[in-house]
Amino acid sequence: MLQGTPGMSGATITGDGRIALILDVPSMLKRYAARRI
Repeated sequence: MLQGTPGMSGATITGDGRIALILDVPSMLKRYAARRI
């Protein structure tokens, strides 16, 4: 579902049943740096 979504690695279900997104911080920083140059 998140395949191809920049900055997202996946998702997980927490102990209380909520969904939490897993961020790909290095990828996000690379994209940000590329836009700043």
